[in-house]
Amino acid sequence: MTQTKFDVIIRQEPLVGRMCGVKDTVNRRAIDPPLIIELANIETPDDIDCLSFCNRFICHLNLYSEDHENSMYFRQVDSRPLRNMLGDATASAIPLHDPQDDELKLFFIFHNISIRKTGMYYFSCDIIDVESGLIQTKNTNCFKIYNNKEFPGNAPCTTLSRSFISQGIRIRFKPQIKNNDCHYQQNTSG
Repeated sequence: MTQTKFDVIIRQEPLVGRMCGVKDTVNRRAIDPPLIIELANIETPDDIDCLSFCNRFICHLNLYSEDHENSMYFRQVDSRPLRNMLGDATASAIPLHDPQDDELKLFFIFHNISIRKTGMYYFSCDIIDVESGLIQTKNTNCFKIYNNKEFPGNAPCTTLSRSFISQGIRIRFKPQIKNNDCHYQQNTSG
């Protein structure tokens, strides 16, 4: 079997989040903006349409502390392990129209990830071809999870997120209330 070649592009990555707490009843607060990864420049054997490969690829997230040494997926609370990252840590590739050029491309979308503890984190994203194993790992930049009192607020929904919402993807976002004022800088390329 010939191996499929492709590039991994992090099109949108989280910048901030608000901790969601450690109690059994979780008030889920998704990271903002949601992580979106694109499979680009896909080269398939025998000129097969790359979109036919969408069920073949998955992306799995691992959460790490800023120091790059400690996996933070679980943490100890009262001598028991507790998931620090909540939500779907694995996503399948989804064919969607890219708002930049209206081309149909493959994306992984992580729209419901919440984190229980404050701190600086990053995601390690493992792109896996289920037929041949691990293909590529890509890391996001660091982002900050705030406690409730220090949280600077969500940015307006990005163009990329709005486009995917209009195509039927369920992405939650909170509209801005105060003059679209946000305390962190949003990357506007996606």
